[in-house]
Amino acid sequence: MNKYMNIFRLARCNDLIRLKAAYKDLWYSEDQAWGLKQLGTLFVVDILKTLQPQRVLEIGAGFNLFFDTWCHNNGIEYWMCDAPGFYDAQTLSEANEQRRHTTYVAGWVGQGVTELPDNFFDAVFSISVVEHVPTRALAVFYDEINRILNCNGTLIQTLDVEANSQRHLFDIQNLQSLGYCNYLHVDDTWDFTTLFEPLSIQYTYYYGKTRDMWETCISDVSNQYGTFMIALSHHSRTGTLPS
Repeated sequence: MNKYMNIFRLARCNDLIRLKAAYKDLWYSEDQAWGLKQLGTLFVVDILKTLQPQRVLEIGAGFNLFFDTWCHNNGIEYWMCDAPGFYDAQTLSEANEQRRHTTYVAGWVGQGVTELPDNFFDAVFSISVVEHVPTRALAVFYDEINRILNCNGTLIQTLDVEANSQRHLFDIQNLQSLGYCNYLHVDDTWDFTTLFEPLSIQYTYYYGKTRDMWETCISDVSNQYGTFMIALSHHSRTGTLPS
């Protein structure tokens, strides 16, 4: 993957297949084999392996401890910013107690988190998080990311949306306002190659959060979920993409 590529496109099944083949040592069980979160994790890993950053910030890791260990093992200083809300305070606190290599900052990006220094991070990333940011708050969300990324920094994220949703257009509009418009090439065509969230995950996590999908089986699951893969370098804002 070109470290300076600037993409905003729907993930395809082949993306996950390629990433799983490249990083097959990162997943151990069948229940971790296929889904939007798995794609997002490997997508971030793939770019970070290429960028070789010194400092990164993950937005909204919740109780996911993956990058606490992975970044440490790869010599990367790892920060994480989150606050109770999507997850309750106890769940987040218990997860934070297990983090061994994380600089944790309490708060939500876009609300002026002063503990996040200006021009500091080589990469800022999130996995299946930005869709939870209200559209009215996207401007300050991206503005704060712009503040904390250094001049060579990269924004990496996956944005989960329902099939044929127009939600991503709000993100594009706000990214364009920061100067990405000349290099933002968007692929938002939904077709049979699109990577969709498995129905088993939709049943058990989106419709009741139970361990058994049949406990919450409903008559209609018409809203398929896909994810946008987004990787934007600060170089793209100035038109000085390195060769």
